[in-house]
This record gives sequence, C-alpha cells and structure tokens, in this order.
Amino acid sequence: MKIKTMYTCEVCGTNYEDKNKAEGCEKTHKVVEIERAEYLPYNSCNNDLKGFPLRIWVRAKDGTCAVYKKW
Repeated sequence: MKIKTMYTCEVCGTNYEDKNKAEGCEKTHKVVEIERAEYLPYNSCNNDLKGFPLRIWVRAKDGTCAVYKKW
C-alpha cells in the first residue's frame, strides 16, 4: 500500500502534492472584509433574495476594492 500526502489550500480547496504550492496558493487569495452591502426593502424582495444583499463592496488588506452583484 502506498500512502499519499496532499496539501489543501484552505481558501479555495485546491489540492496539491507539494506543500509550498499549497502555501503559495493561500497567499495569492486576498483576505477581504465587507465594507458595505446594499439590500432591497423587505416588501420588494422575492423569496429567493430575502435577507441577502443585492451588492456587496469588499476591501482587501492592500486597500483594493471590488463589488459583487447578485445578478
């Protein structure tokens, strides 16, 4: 029997045979925090959107910002 060790990026879940590659993958992902979120009023939401934002603005530690949209 052969034992195989795999290393998994904890951010995206990609498996690597090489530990350094897995660590490198983790370092490329930006750690972000939600800066702002935009919601619809409760009475205008359909069931699949209730409670979820339409858009979120996220900012990485390096100061870069991105917007993610539901549609």
